[in-house]
Amino acid sequence: MKVATATEYMKQNAAELSSLNARYSSEWESLRTEAEATVLEARSLGYLADDEVVVRLSVAAPEFVPPSAGKRLSYEPVSVLSEGRVKELAAVAALLTVIAGMALRLAKPRQREILTQEASRT
Repeated sequence: MKVATATEYMKQNAAELSSLNARYSSEWESLRTEAEATVLEARSLGYLADDEVVVRLSVAAPEFVPPSAGKRLSYEPVSVLSEGRVKELAAVAALLTVIAGMALRLAKPRQREILTQEASRT
């Protein structure tokens, strides 16, 4: 695809999207302000039967204003243990694992001797 063709395609696509956006914006505005448009849309979607009546309530929600607009908040994670303490515990756990592995390795030859002796007895 040539660059000129791609550019023209993108311009055409942008124009189509702009017209779609304008159409949807006007449709949204009419649904928000015109009661008849809201009723027709509700009936077309099956939310309202022909013999039902719509009651529209205009209740504005209070606008939310953050207590400190514009102030930068920093996040400080709460930790039960400090980073150094976690590293110490990990080192101790690794050391205990090595010791347990060495103990098991030393116990295996002794276990083999016991099994051999028991087998020779029978």
